[in-house]
Amino acid sequence: MARFRQLRLLWAVLLGLVCVTMGQAATSAERSDFGQSSLAAKGGGEAFSKEKEALVEMAQNDKKTGMTSADMQAYKDLNKELSDPFPPPPWSQAVRGPEVHPLRTPSSKPDPGQSPQGQVGPVKRIPIKN
Repeated sequence: MARFRQLRLLWAVLLGLVCVTMGQAATSAERSDFGQSSLAAKGGGEAFSKEKEALVEMAQNDKKTGMTSADMQAYKDLNKELSDPFPPPPWSQAVRGPEVHPLRTPSSKPDPGQSPQGQVGPVKRIPIKN
């Protein structure tokens, strides 16, 4: 499954596609410019490369449905292969996971932070199901 995701991303990048969802493809000209709008809204300067945009787009889709630990490893491997990868942890836009946050105090109630989660660039708290 993780290998399929890598091939799907590479295929999308090679064809110049940014988004491949449910068998439908859209170029960046057919939708709002993802890199510009998301970074400009957060006060960032430059847009992501097409490869990074594709990685972030896939992560946003996985945030809705969840992913496996193998999928998270595939994201890490793909990030390493990028010409301009996201920086390594502890940077805020790293590709990291699965991780579980500890309880703040022994009497704290568990919340979603205690479930395994991952991060791909600006997409945080992606649920990881095993």
